[in-house]
Amino acid sequence: MGWVITDKVTGCSYDTDRDGYETVAEALHEHPERFTDATTEEKRRIKEGAEILGWHPRY
Repeated sequence: MGWVITDKVTGCSYDTDRDGYETVAEALHEHPERFTDATTEEKRRIKEGAEILGWHPRY
């Protein structure tokens, strides 16, 4: 099951199935305040999925 979240500033949607967990997790990491449509649980699961695939925050 994939997750779709939307950046409220740019209007850009991120989809874990289309863009990959790593891309979505990076967007959440860089600008968490922009993704008001994602619950805390959804954000946690996206981050965990990305970490399983080898993603780690750059800073």
